[in-house]
Amino acid sequence: MDSASLVTSFLIAVAVLGVIVYLLSRLMRWARGRTHGAHVLGAVLTEVTQGAVVREAKQGKKREEGNAGDPPNEE
Repeated sequence: MDSASLVTSFLIAVAVLGVIVYLLSRLMRWARGRTHGAHVLGAVLTEVTQGAVVREAKQGKKREEGNAGDPPNEE
């Protein structure tokens, strides 16, 4: 890679990071302005962050239920 493409990649990364920070700050400003907005934002963020954990726990529970009981005797 030459230095021009490295600089371009760096600038693109900085721009993307800047857009993400800007959008998050706007989202927080919106949530603070509305009391119900903060509740909605909290509910959405909870679902996003814990959704995978809950799905994994349910799959583990199904696996445990499928393996319930003693194995059959093979005498």
